[in-house]
Amino acid sequence: MWLLPVLLGAAIGRPGWIHVFILLSALFLHLASFAALEAVREGPRGGWLRRGAAAFGGLAAVLVLYPAMQWPVLVAFGALAAALFGTNLAFARARKERTLVNDALAIAGLELWAPVSYLAGTGALDRNAALLWLFCFLYFFGTAFHVKTLFRERGDRDFKRLSNAVHVALVAAPALVGLPKVALAYVPSAIRTWLLPSGTRLRPVVAGLIEITNSLLFMGLLVWLW
Repeated sequence: MWLLPVLLGAAIGRPGWIHVFILLSALFLHLASFAALEAVREGPRGGWLRRGAAAFGGLAAVLVLYPAMQWPVLVAFGALAAALFGTNLAFARARKERTLVNDALAIAGLELWAPVSYLAGTGALDRNAALLWLFCFLYFFGTAFHVKTLFRERGDRDFKRLSNAVHVALVAAPALVGLPKVALAYVPSAIRTWLLPSGTRLRPVVAGLIEITNSLLFMGLLVWLW
């Protein structure tokens, strides 16, 4: 969820050496957020996780400093991402982190890397930057529904029908912003979801490999269709 938007922003913008800073800062920030969430789950025993989160967060801040000096608007992106992550921490403390609302907020924050990466290549924040965020958000929000049908909501036929309907909406969504051909990028996800019956059992590693493959396919199709 953090790697694909960085790569898409670079591919659709103009990839350059500055994306090394963006990629590494995204990686360390992801590690910091993971450690911070684990620290909340561990409670008083999570001191070493909190120290790890601070260390990784510091590395991410250092790496993003040079891009931020060129485009100060990145500070605003960082503030928005921090606010969204703050809500994720609140959900984790309340033991409600598996809700769709929390998933949506987490995805919204992670997909900010798409316009950031696009900005780093083009120097512009335009309609393309906004669409990149939107298309990435929609893709991973659909994925959240699909994965829940495989594990947490497995066997719930009503939730499976809802997931199927969400993927119909995803295929239709690009037409609403004047780019109907982009619907093709969402078709593999829809087929994956529609063909798996309610109650399907998949090992986590198998489900993960399917999602990685599907993400690569989505990225390739989106770049091609752009």
